[in-house]
Amino acid sequence: HLGHISAAKHAMLEAELDRLLVIPDRIAPHKAMPGNSATPQQRLDMLRAMEREYEGFGQSVRRVMQASARRELGGIHVPVSSLIRTQDKYSVAIEIALGAAMQNIVTDDEHSAKTAIGYLKSHDFGRATFLPMTAVKDRRSDWKLKGEQSGFQGWADSLVEYDGRYDRVIRSLLAGTAVVDHIDNAIRMAKNNGYGFRIVTLDGQLINPSGAMTGGSLNKNTGMLSRKNEIERLEAELKTLSGQGDYAVGSTLSIILLICVLVSTVIMNHFDKDQKQGGQMW
Repeated sequence: HLGHISAAKHAMLEAELDRLLVIPDRIAPHKAMPGNSATPQQRLDMLRAMEREYEGFGQSVRRVMQASARRELGGIHVPVSSLIRTQDKYSVAIEIALGAAMQNIVTDDEHSAKTAIGYLKSHDFGRATFLPMTAVKDRRSDWKLKGEQSGFQGWADSLVEYDGRYDRVIRSLLAGTAVVDHIDNAIRMAKNNGYGFRIVTLDGQLINPSGAMTGGSLNKNTGMLSRKNEIERLEAELKTLSGQGDYAVGSTLSIILLICVLVSTVIMNHFDKDQKQGGQMW
């Protein structure tokens, strides 16, 4: 016998029921993302497939990596883009600084690179650039900036994260490349330092030591590093949602219990009202 429940208690139970009813919708991992018809899980699966199939890479790179996966080629590591991570704000600058080297393939040594080159040649799969870890050399990185340093973000090799064993490879490609916020500060820095090193802006404009400037809109292949970041964000999001799954089950049971309590409350209130009026419930 639940007895009579006050109107205030009844209102509180209804409010709690409303709160619980929105929880499953809030944490559903298969609900479409805002402004996107794909769910987080679908988006993650698609991005993982793009990474796995080396989407955006040249045929020669894909062929070498596929042959390595089948163990037809030994001593093959990964393309440079797979070695590094960086914050989204630096991803465009780093990709532009690397340029075609994003697709360079790291190998154990010169012999592994030679074998892979022979494989490409014999199958007419095109050309690729290889970086033997026993041969690559550091690039100069002891520049001392002169004059105003407005907008300076850092040296490119210090803005990426990577396994320490690839330090010489990464430094050979990014050391001595300055990252600045925009083109005006890049031009000022280049002049102040006698065009002594490369400078790249956050939106991908590049000034070379020769004085040549490269810029404009970005091509469709830019975004390999930001793609990797999105994969990590989605994995973390889905892991959090998965952890909330058990709570959702508990919330469902709470909803059922609250509905039972509310129904019982309504019945008991009617029963009490009928008794006061001297009538019968049925």
